[in-house]
Amino acid sequence: MLLSQLNDLIATTDQSSALVEVGESEEDVIFSQRLYASGGRITLHDFRGLVEAMMGDMRIMQLYVAVTVPSGTTTDTVAASTIVVYCSRDLPLSYSGNFFQRQLLVPTADIVRLPPGADGHVLAMLVGEMPNRRTAYVARLRSSGRIFHGELSTEPEGSEPPAWDLFDYSVESANLVTAISEREGAPAADIEVLSVTRNLGERSATFVFDESLGSARRFRFRNIFNCYEEIWLPGVVTENTKVSRSTARTYSRSFFYNHRPDFSTQLTTDGIPRMDAERAAQLCESTDVWIWQESHPEVSSASCWQPILITDFKCELSDSDEQLNTLKITWQHAANRRLLDAQDDHDIFDSTFTPEFR
Repeated sequence: MLLSQLNDLIATTDQSSALVEVGESEEDVIFSQRLYASGGRITLHDFRGLVEAMMGDMRIMQLYVAVTVPSGTTTDTVAASTIVVYCSRDLPLSYSGNFFQRQLLVPTADIVRLPPGADGHVLAMLVGEMPNRRTAYVARLRSSGRIFHGELSTEPEGSEPPAWDLFDYSVESANLVTAISEREGAPAADIEVLSVTRNLGERSATFVFDESLGSARRFRFRNIFNCYEEIWLPGVVTENTKVSRSTARTYSRSFFYNHRPDFSTQLTTDGIPRMDAERAAQLCESTDVWIWQESHPEVSSASCWQPILITDFKCELSDSDEQLNTLKITWQHAANRRLLDAQDDHDIFDSTFTPEFR
């Protein structure tokens, strides 16, 4: 069930008080408190907030929650358990209960824009199902400009459907080009992938490779389901430097003290699609945000994600045909010291240069 479906915890008992325990198991208890009954009932208000705070601190999106409450004068207890999927937003009145069968773990449209050659992914939750997986693609031959499409099928793994499991709609561009090359009989270097759609039951995710994102900034954040999501945002980047300091004056000279430089970066973009603007708005709301920092090829990709703090943002979404969606984000790195823009080129030439003297 979604975390948004949790309400107050109510249990009946004939005792004056009872020890209420909430946790993943008897050994791993996240809440243990003796509560007093009123009218034969014990109520734990804001049970959702308790579980949400714990899952947020642990940076997890899925949790098995078990509740035990003594119900009588003997050792009898009332026990209940469920698997909770993190969701920080309230459910609409039209919620039908089949969220996991039709919805990806992204709050906006299931279309993701990527730069050419980039990898992407979104997550979905499988609940007692193992549907066939299909990958449809649209590609183009660079030499002739011919556009073609096809389909790649993947059989489900295992023999029994999982009770609760995560499925990653991942797209690895290099592997995808290789598979298309083998299927179409064309050289891999001549294939340009335009879009990829991955189907899983009633759900689908479409990745569109957009050349306009070639110089876009790449962000990663935790969305409302507490899972990672990435977005590329194009626009004009402005770097700001501000120095705050105090001046002290003595008999013979003056000097600075409490010298503190502040560095911030601002991204301004116009005319982005509504699906990107909505995801960018959630990026600004997130408390865990990272930005991709290009580095040496030998450095692990995990080290390339630098944590940042979004200090100011303004996102305007319009349904008018005469007004574009606008976004302005200001952030600073979590590290107080600025990164050195060091060049690590060992040679200015692509090949070895041997000087000749005549």
